[in-house]
Amino acid sequence: MSRLFSSAPEREILRRASGAPPIASVDAAEVARAAREHGVESVLTRGQEAHASRRDTAMELAHQVLLSEVARIGDGLAEAGIDAILLKGLSLAQRFYHPSWSRPCTDVDLLVEPHMLPRAEEALTRLGYSVEQGARGSFFRERHFHISFFAEGRLPIELHFLAYRGFGAELTARDLFTGSEPLSAVHPALRTPATAREIVFLAVHAAAHRFERIGWLLDLALIARACGDGPFAAAAEFAEARGFRRPFAAAMSLLREHFGLGAEFASHDTAVVRAASRAALAVAHAPSSRVASAATRLLYTLCLCDGPQARARFLTRTFIDKIVIPA
Repeated sequence: MSRLFSSAPEREILRRASGAPPIASVDAAEVARAAREHGVESVLTRGQEAHASRRDTAMELAHQVLLSEVARIGDGLAEAGIDAILLKGLSLAQRFYHPSWSRPCTDVDLLVEPHMLPRAEEALTRLGYSVEQGARGSFFRERHFHISFFAEGRLPIELHFLAYRGFGAELTARDLFTGSEPLSAVHPALRTPATAREIVFLAVHAAAHRFERIGWLLDLALIARACGDGPFAAAAEFAEARGFRRPFAAAMSLLREHFGLGAEFASHDTAVVRAASRAALAVAHAPSSRVASAATRLLYTLCLCDGPQARARFLTRTFIDKIVIPA
């Protein structure tokens, strides 16, 4: 069992997320605070507080504004002849959350093929967004896998030209475009990845952030409840093929532990993968000390790299990044 989500409010959140009734002895205010930090407040506390109706109304209005803005972005990308995948937040909200506004969104994640990046930048600039400049902007363009755009009064946009890079492996744009489908719930010009590939992306993203938020696990749990086991079996195969078997196994371990889902995938992991996953989750909780946090992050990531070559690639990139990263 991992040390993640071990506080009383977090355990209560996970109980409610699994459909159990609230426990009266757990402080409601602390549960609400923790739910807000984990991005699940409206999912779990809707209608249970005096101010809930006002908060929910505000979130619903904000969601409608975001939908309108993303539709405007979709129009701009379509006019420029650009295919783009909408990742994470709003895409998941529209397909798996009821009501859709109950999943909070803090930015807009778009994925384009690398050769379409200059054209996508031009399209977003025409829509009033400005790309991040300076040393940080250059670093993200040259060493990361997305660049950021900002506009006053709007959520920032992360424009991905690579789905993800980390743990000594990569998910390319082509990996997620293969089998993708139009996301008609948001905009017909935007797309969503094939479910199995989206599951791997979400699992790896959550693992990259040391599973800091329950909301990321809830995303996966809702997909499992809506789509069944099939996509997860395919996801396990895809994760192994792309070099993300251990991060995927860690995510599935937490899904089993906290949501009772995905137990059938444990038998597909080797003893080495299971041991590495357990070791990583044992140090996943970030200590308050910066030095200890950095040390445990390094150990955590090395545990989740799929083999010695992946660890060598991770260490080499990390060393170079420490040299060129902006202050």
